[in-house]
Amino acid sequence: GAIDAFLAGQAGMASQKGTDEEGNELYLGHSPRKAKIKRIIVHYTASWNSKGAIRTLMKKHLSYHFFIERDGKLLQLLDPDKYVAFHAPPRNFESIGVSFVNVGYERSGIKAKPEWVTKGGLRWQEYPMPQLQTYVSLMKKLVQKHNIPRTEIHPHSLWPPGTTKQDPGPAFPMEQTLNSIYGG
Repeated sequence: GAIDAFLAGQAGMASQKGTDEEGNELYLGHSPRKAKIKRIIVHYTASWNSKGAIRTLMKKHLSYHFFIERDGKLLQLLDPDKYVAFHAPPRNFESIGVSFVNVGYERSGIKAKPEWVTKGGLRWQEYPMPQLQTYVSLMKKLVQKHNIPRTEIHPHSLWPPGTTKQDPGPAFPMEQTLNSIYGG
């Protein structure tokens, strides 16, 4: 279907469209980039793999610029210089969306594994080292290219202000990765 075609080599191509088994239109929501990039918003997919996450994005007409797989593989969905991704309204037009393939936390239908981290009474899926290494490498390039200050790297849970989102969650080492990105 449309998801398989997308994953088979259409990454970065914002025009990919298709339909699912029920005939619903599938596409990544996006628009032409017109504003200067000012920030990066960090997400998780809340799913086990990128294929399921892309299916959800296409059904809801949402998008990220980048996915980082659990094994560290980087998948670019949209070119941030050309397209606005729909991931953190109302400020999509001036941000880049980066998402980890990470299920988030234990809940109905999602069973925690022994290596998961317990924080705030919930069990959170950990972020493997290859995934974090790819993230730091990608972020170094993005912050340098777009001159993004440390204060403009936001977890989706804090952006936009007042959101009820939880990603990337307490298992994500935000301060340590920022120190690696900015050398501090």
